[in-house]
Amino acid sequence: MRDDAAATARRRVAALARHACAASSSSSSSSREGDRAARVVVVGGMVLDVQACPSTGERVARGTTAPGVVTQRPGGVGRNVAEGVSRFAPSRAAPPLLVAAVGDDVGGRALVAAWRDLPGRPSSDGVRVCAGETTPVVSAVIDETGEVAAAIASTTLVETGLDATWLRRHRDALRRARVVVVDGNVAPDVVAAATAFRDDVTPRRASSSSSPSPPLVWFEPVSAAKATRAGRAGVLHRCDVVSPNARELRAMADDARRERRGEPPPRLSASGGEDLDLDHEAADADVALAAARAHEDVVALLREGVGTVALTLGPLGVLLCRKPSASATTTTTRRPGAADEDEDGGAVVYAHYPACPEGFGDGDARVCVVSAVGAGDAFVAGAVAAVAAGWAFDDAVAVGVAASRRAVETDANVPFDPRFVSFTALAKDAREVRARVKLWTATSSDAAERRAKRRA
Repeated sequence: MRDDAAATARRRVAALARHACAASSSSSSSSREGDRAARVVVVGGMVLDVQACPSTGERVARGTTAPGVVTQRPGGVGRNVAEGVSRFAPSRAAPPLLVAAVGDDVGGRALVAAWRDLPGRPSSDGVRVCAGETTPVVSAVIDETGEVAAAIASTTLVETGLDATWLRRHRDALRRARVVVVDGNVAPDVVAAATAFRDDVTPRRASSSSSPSPPLVWFEPVSAAKATRAGRAGVLHRCDVVSPNARELRAMADDARRERRGEPPPRLSASGGEDLDLDHEAADADVALAAARAHEDVVALLREGVGTVALTLGPLGVLLCRKPSASATTTTTRRPGAADEDEDGGAVVYAHYPACPEGFGDGDARVCVVSAVGAGDAFVAGAVAAVAAGWAFDDAVAVGVAASRRAVETDANVPFDPRFVSFTALAKDAREVRARVKLWTATSSDAAERRAKRRA
């Protein structure tokens, strides 16, 4: 009997121990999951990139073939940004959540497997696998300078497979994130759904409250054709940051002007004037002139409630544009049209972040441009990774510029050599970028005068 009683007692103690361990494990597991909750959520395209590059010394020409190399690799703006965040973030950072759609084919399975293999082993819970559908594919021809000579995109599934219903499954992650990135590949209703939480929060300064601020919303336009989707969705006022190039900026501004004032879009000039060279802003040695040409377009977006326009200028770097009253430490839902009265004279504060010069960060190393394809995505990823790590936005932009420099030195969609793209390495490069930032303020009349002098 005593043996039976002792055995029973031991079983009870063991059971209690198991429950205690289970509770402890559950608690610590829950804590770990909370700590690892995605600080960055990216909503956008996940595609298979097919790139054709001519061999050294060969040129791409119409009507004939050129010897070269054809590669297939994971791509899509949203996916590239998410991979960049995964690679560029501090080593212990939670991996990003990617919300995307692929087909149930070989390409889709390969993309999902590659995603799960990234640093931090990100979850694929946000990737919708659509039965009977074909995975999005983009086929591009890269010329001898590393630029895209031509491209065809078969990406219908990005819009049809990634819908608002799928996005609502991840609304809690969207609310908890520090940064939400939306790329222009997704349909306008998805852009609206991805940013809907901004209308449900109370705006507050990040520096004046111990409570977490609303997630920073970053819209990446992708192309001139798709850049208008945030405006068509009526959510520009929810966007803390938009990152167009000159042509995408013009498309967004024209759309905003047409929508709000009924103004016809300005025609691109073939013989001169401020509309000339929209495709060649990056070759213009005068950054101030580039700002003057873009000024009215920037003002149009700021009046719609956009917080900051991060205008990408290719080899010239990045131009941050915001109202004088704007703060880089706030995330607010701004009122569209608040500056219609021109009480500020259309004033814009510009901050120019120069592209990394030759020899930057590597002693005698020179910047060797292999491909410019991934530079824009790397810029967004680097800046977002730094914001998620707690950096002030203006400092984080310098990390983005440093990451974009690394991107042009490789033919990969996302640079991956940890010697150069670890957060520590990028932060070191970013300090040098930040030291070269130049600030100035210009009004609409200032911009008009500079453009007039240029024409003269």
